Amino acid sequence: MTAAPHRLAIVAHRDPRGEVGARVDLLVEGLRTIVDRVVLVADALSAAGRERADALADRVVVAPAGSAIALLAAGLASVDDEVRQAASVLVTDTERYGPMPGVQPGLAARIAQRPRDAAAWTWARTAPRQALEPSPWIWAEPEVLAHQAWRTWWWSARDDDGRLGIHDLVEALRAGGVSVGALAAPADPRVERATLELSDGAAPFVERALLTGDPVELEEQALDPAGAWRMLRNGGYPMRVAAADLGRAAPPRRIATNAGAMRVLAGPGELFGTAPRVAVLAHIYYPDALADLQLHLQHLPPGWKLIVTTGSEASKAELERMIPVHFRSETPERVPEFEVRVVESNRGRDISAFLIGCADLLRPQPDGSYAFDVVLKVHSKRSPQDPYPRASRFQRHVLESLLGGSDAATALIQLFVDEPELGMAMPPQIHVGYPTLGRAWFGNRPLAEQLATRLGIDVPFDEGSPLAPFGSMFAARPEALRPLVDSLGWHDFPDESGYRDGGTAHAVERLFAYAAISEGYAVRTVTTPEIAAESHQMLEWKLQEILRDVPGTSRQQVQLAAAATRAAALPAAAIVRSGRAAAQGAGRLGGAAARGARAALARMRRGGR
Repeated sequence: MTAAPHRLAIVAHRDPRGEVGARVDLLVEGLRTIVDRVVLVADALSAAGRERADALADRVVVAPAGSAIALLAAGLASVDDEVRQAASVLVTDTERYGPMPGVQPGLAARIAQRPRDAAAWTWARTAPRQALEPSPWIWAEPEVLAHQAWRTWWWSARDDDGRLGIHDLVEALRAGGVSVGALAAPADPRVERATLELSDGAAPFVERALLTGDPVELEEQALDPAGAWRMLRNGGYPMRVAAADLGRAAPPRRIATNAGAMRVLAGPGELFGTAPRVAVLAHIYYPDALADLQLHLQHLPPGWKLIVTTGSEASKAELERMIPVHFRSETPERVPEFEVRVVESNRGRDISAFLIGCADLLRPQPDGSYAFDVVLKVHSKRSPQDPYPRASRFQRHVLESLLGGSDAATALIQLFVDEPELGMAMPPQIHVGYPTLGRAWFGNRPLAEQLATRLGIDVPFDEGSPLAPFGSMFAARPEALRPLVDSLGWHDFPDESGYRDGGTAHAVERLFAYAAISEGYAVRTVTTPEIAAESHQMLEWKLQEILRDVPGTSRQQVQLAAAATRAAALPAAAIVRSGRAAAQGAGRLGGAAARGARAALARMRRGGR
């Protein structure tokens, strides 16, 4: 007896680790509402990936391929017996998030609206292949599956290395006389790639490329990746799934940039929803620094607990006397419950005091729960190695960003109520007064990489500056810090003579956010309107100075400026060193470095190196 024809989906899956995650589970689950069988075609699968793929799909094909199109071609060839008997075939891949339950009409209802006068249809109108390409989607009826144009095109696509796209197939089919329609056809004819160009529910899924792509490429095309992130949230997609998937897909700074992870804190100054249990873990080595910390901490919504670590019994006694006095004088109704602890050692300063001295507050209790929902790490930062104006600006930058007024402090805590996927919120990278942009690893990356391997922090490292809480102040869920808790001892930190770049404390500072991301959480940077405006104005000035003689599109400007800077970096570095030694020009590099950069830029313009 011949089996009844079925609707078949050929789904390409490419993952450098050979894994099949929850994103793919949800996508295939959604596809099963519109097809009867799913064939998953992977370019490689780990043992765990293969086990999960077998449980997920009706048939699994592994075929090394140079592109998603080549992988789909291999899959179609491998299951040609099924394709010939199918009632229809959907050809797609896993590079999207969805379907989103809150976006209506849903997937099945959208498919029911497909163009009836077309033998094949795509989700949206297609366009010639570009650097940023929508994930493939084309549905073909039996007459198309048997058509010579279809079979010839897919046969020739087996060796594709990334040059082909679904638009090329559409053009080949139309040239062969096949009618190809589009499900989403916006009225504006300029919209050719609706799933990339629109963030208003053009589809019940979100293109993954919007969140993993090159931010400069996305910016040049004026696409809206932050809108895609909001669409996921508003559409009811499980945000922990998206956060965990993105944490392994690209370096953290790229993901944060695309997702619009910076939040300017503002609001009504009132918490909505269930108030989380909040603990402030403050390392106060200098008791006289309590006053400044108290002025910021008083902005927190009431009900939080203060746990202070310090370096001696004398400091503990002084702090126990000072805390009630300081808080009662400013906010008598908000004197927090508090505890003062003396740390065993000052090795690692505030970092070790937090991770070792307060480990009992950061690890799960016997029943698996945590004593606090959110911990706020602060310390009496003085940066005595820096000139006073820089040190005081740095301290203001981090404390004001987190606790710059009651509206900001309340909005900070509200983020953890509203966003279950949020693991950490931290100040944006300091750059006013500090040469950190693009190079804030300084000498800490080698040790950070070693520690990440040792602690099981599995995140692609940023190349320029890590996404990190510079200044070591942030708010976090304790469970997001798991890799760092009970993993380090006092002996891992050098004594005071070793407290410098390349040491454990500075390396761990650059791993806090990476630990949260590795645990499957998202990370945000937060600040106040005043700090944001100040930072943006100075960033704009710096970019104007850097790019004023650089031609081209914004993406080309970035590429040219980066290439010229790198070409001039070696001679410039020597000039900077000699300039520092001689205190030359009040910090200016002098003409030689500028001439070197201009010469490198001129070579780039001529096409040379």
